[in-house]
Amino acid sequence: MASEFTGFMKDMSSHLEAIAKLMNATQERKIEVVEKKKKLLTEIASLTVAHLQANGKVEVANRIILDGLEKRVECSRNTWVDELLPILWAYRTTCKVTTEATTFMLAYGAEAVVPLEITHGSPRVEEYEPETNEEGMRLGLDLIDEVRDEANARNVKHQRKASLYYNRKVKERFFQ
Repeated sequence: MASEFTGFMKDMSSHLEAIAKLMNATQERKIEVVEKKKKLLTEIASLTVAHLQANGKVEVANRIILDGLEKRVECSRNTWVDELLPILWAYRTTCKVTTEATTFMLAYGAEAVVPLEITHGSPRVEEYEPETNEEGMRLGLDLIDEVRDEANARNVKHQRKASLYYNRKVKERFFQ
């Protein structure tokens, strides 16, 4: 009887070892799958930034430009070419809600001078000095990375607030 019990215990221990190995293999496989998913999500996230078509920014910009064209060219549709440059200028020099900066500022590190300021005069145009302006532009180019980082931080904050607004009524559910 003791020998049968010893044989039974050996069989049980070998079965338990096999189950433990299987569980470890399953756990390692789960970790491997999770790592692959993380890598894939990282690749997808980096792709959407590089390809603006993927996240709709190009479509929004095109819609804004077409909207401006429709408003400026109501009667004759043939004059849209003449109106395109002022509309593009307006788009580039308009402060965006998410970044609180103009696209011109983010690209060149300085605020654009609006043509109206040149023709009608403004303190900024009247007090223009080439040497001082050159120094200011160099300093602005040195600080452009910080301006872009601040704009990005404001953009992330805006996205987080929008996410909270849209997800405020979502109830979390867990499934087994």
